[in-house]
Amino acid sequence: MRRAVFISILAALLIAAPAFAQQNDCTRNKPCGQVPWSLPYLPPLVSPSPMATIATTPLPNQNTLTPSPTATMTATTAPTPTPYDLGLTVTTFQQSASAELLNNGSFSNWSSDNPVGWSVSGEVGSDPAVSQTAPDGSAGTGAAKFYSSATVTAPIIRQTTLTSGNWYEIRLNVSAYTSGQLIAQAFGGSLSKVITAAGYYSWIDNSSHTIWQLLTANPPASMVVDDVSVKSITLNNEHTTISDATFDLFFTLPGSPYAYESARMWYRASGTANYWRAQVVRNVGNTAWDFLLDSVSSGTATNQITVTNVGTVNGIRVVASGNTHTAYTSSDGGQSWTQRGSPITNSTHATNTGMRAVYSTSVTPSMLRASSVVWPATAIPGTTIPVISPQIDTSGLSDQLATLGAMANGTPFQIMDLQGTPVDLEAQFAELATPAGLFFGYARGLSEINLGSVTTFIQFAMLTVSIILALTATQFLLPIIATAFGVIRRVAQLVLEFLPL
Repeated sequence: MRRAVFISILAALLIAAPAFAQQNDCTRNKPCGQVPWSLPYLPPLVSPSPMATIATTPLPNQNTLTPSPTATMTATTAPTPTPYDLGLTVTTFQQSASAELLNNGSFSNWSSDNPVGWSVSGEVGSDPAVSQTAPDGSAGTGAAKFYSSATVTAPIIRQTTLTSGNWYEIRLNVSAYTSGQLIAQAFGGSLSKVITAAGYYSWIDNSSHTIWQLLTANPPASMVVDDVSVKSITLNNEHTTISDATFDLFFTLPGSPYAYESARMWYRASGTANYWRAQVVRNVGNTAWDFLLDSVSSGTATNQITVTNVGTVNGIRVVASGNTHTAYTSSDGGQSWTQRGSPITNSTHATNTGMRAVYSTSVTPSMLRASSVVWPATAIPGTTIPVISPQIDTSGLSDQLATLGAMANGTPFQIMDLQGTPVDLEAQFAELATPAGLFFGYARGLSEINLGSVTTFIQFAMLTVSIILALTATQFLLPIIATAFGVIRRVAQLVLEFLPL
């Protein structure tokens, strides 16, 4: 109503303006008379509908809503730590040895000066010959003496006790040695070692024949064998991993080793005839451990790296990437690594993914592993890097956010007037804009007219109307601002209630 009254007063002033302009005494030497331009035409003012009083609708009671259930806040058990980023970890090993396969391998039984259970060939009287003797080569029993002054590969003793294709561990004690060579092998040359000194020997290999034999070579040959053992070996399973990886084997070497004993890690393997083999081997003199890296194809090994006297190590590592193989050993359980030899570039078996541990029975394996990343130098087998458990349980956060969303969607937001009638904001703004635009159009036109002494009064009237319009707009906007603030405050409250702080 106040807006309509002021607009009516303004219209009356505008209509009366020509009469004021015709007065004869305008004071201060101001010209009088009719203004030389046409006054603006004032259209009939349309009385606007009363503006609705804005009222806010309080948020509904939370208890009346049916939001999604909120997950119960419970403590989450931290996952079991996993050592680093592994492609493979093996700590249980199945390799085993059979019972003794040889008959009278201790040479304790003899008949007609030949060892019982053995087939003897190549003897000619006492040269070449195999005969009963004491372990030190003197007169006595319990050992076998091999002697040949000139004949090659004689005498020979044999037993048919092997299975072609199987793996075996040989243990041999040469208790006395004078000269020549003692060859211990499967018939045809597999599973073979050449002995040229007294000592204890043990090795693992596969056989391509069924006959096991001992014979002399490189005469004159003279040595005493106190004991020989042949046992079948059931290998560990081949584990499937990745071809490009860091491959590790951890183990404990024996305190009193035999020559040729070994701890081997097969990687990039496919079966028992094609693989890469990293190993530590006791040297033939039984004085030190050597490191060897070999590629094996169709059962034939090709040496790639040999490093002698690497110490009593307990870890082997090979980092294989593409065609490059870099070998290491560790003596402290993997806390530090020593590179052995230079990196090898070789494309053999580059895509094979098998991995296996093979070792002498006196070696104790502890872990076989493969990882897609290079392990840190501080990685100790059997240790773990702890996994940090979050202090806030976020497992039910999705349900809680869903509940909050359901409450927001279920809460109507509407502005109503004092009579409780919903207010269309767009229509209210349009109704306010039309008379406001009309008023400011007249105001702009009047500002360019010199009405003499009436000008000040008109300017005051325009200022008054402007203030009223500003107050009306403020009255319109305040409930909206208050409602928005209340909504923000309520949302913050709900978030604080739902989040597990």
